[in-house]
Amino acid sequence: MKKSLALILILILPLTGCIEEKEVKVSSSQEEWKNYEEVKEKLNGSYAILYFYSKEQCSACEKLEENVFSSNDFIEKAKDFLLIKVDVDSSDGGQLAYKYGIQYIPYLPTVIFLLNGTELFRVVGITTLNEFLQKMDDALKGKMGDDFPFVLLDGTVKHLSDYRGKPVIVDFMATWCQPCHMQMKELSKVKEHFGNNIYIISLDIYEGDDANKIKNTFGEYVNKWIFGMDEYKVASKYVLEGGIPTLAIFDSHGRWKYVKTGYTSSQTLIDVINAIE
Repeated sequence: MKKSLALILILILPLTGCIEEKEVKVSSSQEEWKNYEEVKEKLNGSYAILYFYSKEQCSACEKLEENVFSSNDFIEKAKDFLLIKVDVDSSDGGQLAYKYGIQYIPYLPTVIFLLNGTELFRVVGITTLNEFLQKMDDALKGKMGDDFPFVLLDGTVKHLSDYRGKPVIVDFMATWCQPCHMQMKELSKVKEHFGNNIYIISLDIYEGDDANKIKNTFGEYVNKWIFGMDEYKVASKYVLEGGIPTLAIFDSHGRWKYVKTGYTSSQTLIDVINAIE
């Protein structure tokens, strides 16, 4: 898969592939948030936390700062990271948000963990202190990519991390959603285009649907790609205000590259996937 349209590139993250091995330095006194331009030359050889926020439009950002960033536990652990704060309402901050594929205000706050300037994974929305501290530990161990559980139609529990090595499209949907039916046709075209070089996972987010109803409704597609149910309620991280279909695309390392609510054409999806590989 080759690079594609420049327009698509602003919607995806700029970095793919493995992390170049470098000697990683940790700071013994880093506690203050810096401007991106101040420290961008220091990213290689460092762990970093890149925090995107909005002063005017993000009450969740205030809660994250109050509940997590102000805690002594965070401040102590943050000594191992470069701390970078980016206001998406500013001109430079907005451009950097586009560069990292942060598309909508409702996806704030977004915290991206970097190692040697390469994204490991991101935390979106409000999280507890303990959860965030665990993510900091994960970053220091070099863990990469998003992960979440879901249940296949046969009852087997799987995780996003089970599908590494290829791009993954996760389709959040429901049987009663007519646009979801339309989206299935486009996903089928994407599957035909890429064949075994891509994973597609359709996850039903509606509690009233069960495996039999999904099979009866989407029977012509269930043998073409992976179908499951969002019994662990992970959709809330990606689906804005319950809007379906919502498509989230991850690269071969499980890193979040693109998210779109509403019907999306197969050609747009093909272009996005071509651009991230």
